[in-house]
Amino acid sequence: METHYKKGEIVEAELQVTGPEKVAFDLMVKIAGAEMGTMIDNRSRDYWLTLYHQCYLSTQGAKLEDILAKTPNK
Repeated sequence: METHYKKGEIVEAELQVTGPEKVAFDLMVKIAGAEMGTMIDNRSRDYWLTLYHQCYLSTQGAKLEDILAKTPNK
């Protein structure tokens, strides 16, 4: 079955993800929600990727000190 999409067309999909990736994503959403009052709401791509990476490392058993040490300071 071949599907064709038009350039610029928005396509919705639902992913069934479990495991550490899902836990990291859910944690990222919770942290971002808690930070809403302390940050400008227009967050960068770098913010989201860094936050997800930190959350993912935590699902792998990394210690907070090690996670923060691996995060570049901007």
